[in-house]
Amino acid sequence: MLELGNYRYRVTQSVVRITAMKKFEPKDYYGQDFKSIHEDGTIFSDLIIENCQFQSCSFVQTKWHRCKFEDCVFDRCDFSLAEFNKSSFVNVALTHSKMMSIDWTKLNIPFSLELKCEQCILDHSIFYGLNMKNSHIVESSAKHVIFEEADLSSATLIGSDFEQTRFHNTNLSGSNFSKASNYSIDYQYNSIKKAIFSLPEAASLLTALGIILK
Repeated sequence: MLELGNYRYRVTQSVVRITAMKKFEPKDYYGQDFKSIHEDGTIFSDLIIENCQFQSCSFVQTKWHRCKFEDCVFDRCDFSLAEFNKSSFVNVALTHSKMMSIDWTKLNIPFSLELKCEQCILDHSIFYGLNMKNSHIVESSAKHVIFEEADLSSATLIGSDFEQTRFHNTNLSGSNFSKASNYSIDYQYNSIKKAIFSLPEAASLLTALGIILK
């Protein structure tokens, strides 16, 4: 079993290797395991991918139209520059994976995006205005990311790097920034009630006061 926060996911020892398959066939996938698939630049439409495990797969610059991912695990996969148009993620876990330069606002809206990422790279992505309550972004790189107008209440953001990431009118109440680094959060324009921060990084919250710490 793979444990991620309070969630557990089935991880099988035997993995189906489908490296010869050039692209997914126009069908749905249930309970299948995939390893070392390389589908860079492929377009997928109207797929349901449920209870599947992906390991060391590359989906760079792929396009997913009206696809549904549910109860899936992605380990050491690369979705950089992918597009998820009118698609949805439900109970999906990502570990050691790259999700760079993705515009998550193209998902099926209205839609609650509860990300579960551990040791992932989310740099240069857009989450503007999304409902991301209870998301789990742990020990990950989230540099140059847009979280403006998003709801990250009760999110677990432990140990992640938020360098040059934009928080504005963002709901961060009850979120956990323990051991997180490089965040710049103006308490005047963001809700941080009952949020958890660690020193010395938490001192950056005083920047909006215009004071000098020595």
